[in-house]
Amino acid sequence: MRLPREQTQEALEKEGLGSATDLLESNFMNQPHLSWERIRADFPILDQQVHGQPLVYFDNAATSQKPRAVLDALRHYYEHDNSNVHRGMHALSMRATDAYEAARVKLARYLNAASAEEIVFTRGATESINLVAQTWGIQNLRAGDVILLTEMEHHSNLVPWQLLAERTGATLRFLPINARHELALERLEELLTPEVKLFSFVHISNSLGTINPAAELCAAARKVGATTLVDAAQSAGHMPLDVQELGCDFLVLSGHKMCGPTGIGALYGKKALLDAMPPWQGGGEMILQVSYQKSTWKPAPYRFEAGTPNIAGAIALGAAVDYIESIGRAAIFEHDCALAQYAQKRLGEIPGLRVLGPPLGGARGGLVSFVMDQAHAHDVVTLADQAGIALRGGHHCTQPLMQKLGLESSARASFYFYNTKAEVDRLIDVLAKGQSHASATFSLPLGELYEAVVTDHATRPRNFGELGEGAVHVHGDNPSCGDTIDLHVQLTPEKVENIKFTGHGCTICMTSASLMTLKLKGKPLPEAKRLARLFHDHVAASPDAETGPGPRELGDLNVLGGVRQFPQRVKCAMLAWRAFEQALEEADAGVTEGAISTEEPQA
Repeated sequence: MRLPREQTQEALEKEGLGSATDLLESNFMNQPHLSWERIRADFPILDQQVHGQPLVYFDNAATSQKPRAVLDALRHYYEHDNSNVHRGMHALSMRATDAYEAARVKLARYLNAASAEEIVFTRGATESINLVAQTWGIQNLRAGDVILLTEMEHHSNLVPWQLLAERTGATLRFLPINARHELALERLEELLTPEVKLFSFVHISNSLGTINPAAELCAAARKVGATTLVDAAQSAGHMPLDVQELGCDFLVLSGHKMCGPTGIGALYGKKALLDAMPPWQGGGEMILQVSYQKSTWKPAPYRFEAGTPNIAGAIALGAAVDYIESIGRAAIFEHDCALAQYAQKRLGEIPGLRVLGPPLGGARGGLVSFVMDQAHAHDVVTLADQAGIALRGGHHCTQPLMQKLGLESSARASFYFYNTKAEVDRLIDVLAKGQSHASATFSLPLGELYEAVVTDHATRPRNFGELGEGAVHVHGDNPSCGDTIDLHVQLTPEKVENIKFTGHGCTICMTSASLMTLKLKGKPLPEAKRLARLFHDHVAASPDAETGPGPRELGDLNVLGGVRQFPQRVKCAMLAWRAFEQALEEADAGVTEGAISTEEPQA
């Protein structure tokens, strides 16, 4: 079985492009057959500064940027052809329908599907997986059946199957990862038994960069009669994909990760499977005949596209496919992988930094996730952002994987063909300087945010624990970064009798909670409320306001006044305090359980 990288290398050799390392080291960006600087100029968003520095966009695994060709396709549709598709007999509707269906044909060719009828437009990979779970899954799974997944799945390829298992009585089974952060393929035969009715797995891990041997896994599943679904969200825009060669039954992708707009994606499914599946949603477009008592359905793919579809998104996705094909997916894949290998090598030079995923030289997609001993991932992302570099920090929607690795989060740099070796060097310089000036705290570039008191409370939080009967419990979370706090407060009519917390989060979140519990424990309620207002005003002031020494009553809490320079971190500092305010409200109402989210408007 050939791995995708080996397949792509063959394609590169046919085109005379050489190896990934050769491409980077021989000034790949200026090869006559591909002007990478010209290609980069096709992306207008990249020509800007962030915090006074040229933008380096390393968050492509979350969403890629859009070339002018895609933006022009969106604009052209709305300016010239805006109309609903199918059944319209006027010129605009016919033009819109032709462009919409042409995009389906383009995507079918892009994946080498047997026909365009095997392509269903959806909002993205997540909706595609849910569609399969709620149609094929409900129809085919029963108690005693097994759904096989892997330990590196994105929540989108985990939660829908959990819901389906609860509904049908099926059980979940997981193919583990090994010490190299690759699938433990020696366990496959043991786990892929005749009880397995579905094997759903990620093609390229969005957290590890691991490239899984999709064709080999699909072939093994066929031997036991299991249906297969490939999550190609991270591979569809980066490498050649041939669903017939892969031998998969279903494959899902998201347009926004492959130069297309948000809110559009696709499900590939073998036609026999799609035709046998019941509709997912009912409404217009997906019907043949409707009476007051009964309806009949169109064949696939239309039975799965109820209502007005994302017409502009589908047309623009077709433009993205054309754009990617004009460059060549083989070349894109080698460029992205070589950049990731280079980044992995350079990151490994920084003391106290550990790269996740396959070891150097192993097959890796175009991303690198890493953890630093002296900094939470959110703090690393904040540091990089101040230098104009866009990273992502958190659990990357792979919480079970992070837990298996003993981590709460990681920082991730993910690449695309418009990224360069020089940009990787900029990231390394920023991280190395931050680390070298930090001694024990990774501090200097962020000033007072990381003084010794912050590090002390973040690593040894005070009052960390739970309170039992009689306490008010409030769960708080910050959806934008993944911080969570469970606050436990014992109140009398006069004072805060006791206060503790549990949870996990960044340095700022944990320090704020620890200092808050020390400050509020034993305080009269009016004083506790006044301190909460003082702290809010101190950290949520305008970034241009003078930090100053801060209110004397706040004591060590004044150190967090520096977050006003980083508005995205104010929510981190306020999470525990908002949970405390909610606890007071719950106590007044006689309620002992509550929840808050920092996505709600700030007070």
